[in-house]
Amino acid sequence: MILFPTTSKFNLLFFLTLFIFSNSLFAQNTVSGTVTASDGEPLMGVHIYQMDNPTIGTYSNPDGNFSLDVTSTSTRLVFSYLGFGEKVVDVASSGALNVSLETESKLLNEVFVTATSKPTRRIEATAAVETLNAKELERFNPTGTMDVLRYTPGVLVQTNGGRSRNSLFVRGFPDASGTMVYTALMIDGIRTFGSVGQPTDMSFKPDLNVERVEILRGNSGTLFGKGAAAGAYNFISKTGKTETNGIVQMRVGNNNWYQVDANINGSLTKDKSWRYNAGGFYLMDDGYRNTPFGDYGGQFRMNVDKIFKEGKGKLRLYGGYIKLHANLYRDVPYSIENLEEPNEGWTTNDATLQSGNPYEGESWTVNYATGDTVTTEYDEAFPKNSWTDGFNIGANLDYNLGNGFTLSNKLRYQDMFLGFSLETPNNNAAPSGTNRVATFGDNQIRLMVGGGLNGGGNDYSDIINDLRLYKNIETSYGSHLLQVGGYASMFRSHSSVDFSLYAINTNTRESADTTVNIKPFGFIFGSNLRNTHIKEDTWSVFLGDKVTINDKLTIELVGRYDLVNLDLEEHQGSDAALARTEDHGGISASLGVNYRLTPLSAIYGNFSSTYRAPDYNSYIPVAAGPEEGTFNTPRVDENEVIRGLELGYRYTTDDWSFDGALFSSDINNRRIFVWNQGQPEEVRIGDNHIRGVELNFVYTPQSVK
Repeated sequence: MILFPTTSKFNLLFFLTLFIFSNSLFAQNTVSGTVTASDGEPLMGVHIYQMDNPTIGTYSNPDGNFSLDVTSTSTRLVFSYLGFGEKVVDVASSGALNVSLETESKLLNEVFVTATSKPTRRIEATAAVETLNAKELERFNPTGTMDVLRYTPGVLVQTNGGRSRNSLFVRGFPDASGTMVYTALMIDGIRTFGSVGQPTDMSFKPDLNVERVEILRGNSGTLFGKGAAAGAYNFISKTGKTETNGIVQMRVGNNNWYQVDANINGSLTKDKSWRYNAGGFYLMDDGYRNTPFGDYGGQFRMNVDKIFKEGKGKLRLYGGYIKLHANLYRDVPYSIENLEEPNEGWTTNDATLQSGNPYEGESWTVNYATGDTVTTEYDEAFPKNSWTDGFNIGANLDYNLGNGFTLSNKLRYQDMFLGFSLETPNNNAAPSGTNRVATFGDNQIRLMVGGGLNGGGNDYSDIINDLRLYKNIETSYGSHLLQVGGYASMFRSHSSVDFSLYAINTNTRESADTTVNIKPFGFIFGSNLRNTHIKEDTWSVFLGDKVTINDKLTIELVGRYDLVNLDLEEHQGSDAALARTEDHGGISASLGVNYRLTPLSAIYGNFSSTYRAPDYNSYIPVAAGPEEGTFNTPRVDENEVIRGLELGYRYTTDDWSFDGALFSSDINNRRIFVWNQGQPEEVRIGDNHIRGVELNFVYTPQSVK
């Protein structure tokens, strides 16, 4: 038995304590509800917090549902979601709260990830940035990867290569036949190749899987390493929606052209936390030129995303396969005496090689320095022009560890074969006499066009991993976003270049139709120019800090060090194998500042010092080397140093926006390729200085939208 005291003093104390405790219990009010977009799509990861006490908050789950204990029914909740702005809602006494957030296209185009590797608004960026959404890409209708950038300020695209190997010039930076040695192409935040100087647009084409493209001009070398001094553009794939969605498109045009595009996405589980997105395209296009072959092939990509609860982050597993043949160019038959008009009976859309492929069934042998002899079928090799056949798989993880720490890791493995075949004009092959008559046995040809077929391929494989750790620190004057990370890539390549010489008579179209054939004149020779094995490993570390002071001033400071190891081996013709190892390192650093003049305007500036290190193209092909038994031709083995300065102003309203920038770039110790006795050789040409003004005005009235 338990006895309670019955004194009035104790009873008063007991009931007073009970009253205070019960009031503290009932002071906690639970508010629950659902957050959706304007189209009814549930929004996951919406930050919901109490306006007068931001420490009381939560995140919506994959179904858009949330539950939060607030201190009072008279309080107000803030709903914040990137790309949708903020919405303030009064808490109802009933506790049920269903909120719809309006999508603001202006805000969507301002959300940017690539510039800082963390989501930020465009108005706060310290460099020139641009975002293209899926609808804009559909309107551009790009045939190749670089077509996407055609309407970007400060960017020049040359599509003379057709669907592949196009050239990109960002703010006056030179390109090297589509190898983009100064600009980084990325898919979901990771570079397309582990080695700089590859024909990056051959391994990926835009498709309906793309959600948006983020374009960064200048000041990016410190973020993405060597080969990104001019900028970077990042294709970001869609995340599946909670309900199944799909689209199929078919386009038809002239020259036997058609293309089928498709995309489907949705959720895989009842809780909507696992989503999928898949699609691609298939095309056929005979092209403008009259040739025996055209473009054909396709691409398929798929990603599966796990969306963690409470806004913790996302895991993405992905893979893709591409097999695409793209016609580069075929020579139009011109006479040596008249290079302004094609020969009699020919037009500018005719090519030396005519439809019907008169070479079908012909073959020749190529002898390698290793002693191997390969028989090549013409109609299997050369009609492919430029082709890609390969796949990639990978995983991206972004996870909130708590206490202000966020982990980001991107891993990819890739295996690609990039082949090529070019018909090389050779008007001076074996000339004799004033009329340049070439003699082969009993056959005489007044003009030789397309005197060479240059073919071969590169078998690439690489493993890339990019690891970053972020720490957010709140202070009395603002916040710090610290980052530390590392990058590693292991790039392997086996490449070969084969050359075959043949003769063509193109004096008239009639003779070409009947005599453009191997048999009348025969192949003069077929040989292997070079056969190369390449190992290129890159190791990088970087540090950075983004300081935001009173929501007005943003300062970004980033430093990076890269070390590149090269291990090369090459056969040329019948020569013995040559070998060489090289190491190159370099430091990049950048400082960026942004000051918000008003909520809709800002001034910004940045300074960067980065570099372009020699890659294997700086040493291959070669004849020999400085050391006995290696390369005896001096090569350029110093880094190009690129320093850039940019000052800009941006202003945006609901109807229009303006961006203007002054920029200056200096490329010191620049090097280019020249031809020396039939072999490309890299030489130093001095310094380049680029100065420019960039203005961008966009008017999109809300009434028209």
